[in-house]
Amino acid sequence: MELQGLQEALKVEIQCHQDGELKKQLHDRHPRITSLSEKQCLCAESLLLLLEAAGILRGNGPVCFGSSCSLAPSLLHYE
Repeated sequence: MELQGLQEALKVEIQCHQDGELKKQLHDRHPRITSLSEKQCLCAESLLLLLEAAGILRGNGPVCFGSSCSLAPSLLHYE
């Protein structure tokens, strides 16, 4: 009975340690993730503007605010 309790306590401690390590890794990678997300948004914006200019898509253009990018729904209408 005591062994089972010790095993459970050890399991909890290991999980807490792993969670802390994962949080640290995520925190350390957050700037890189944000940068890649913003670059992805700019690339999508450029591509959609090119498609719109070529007459493949019509719409008001994408709207991108900082690290969040939302594309205008009207861009999804093909001609």
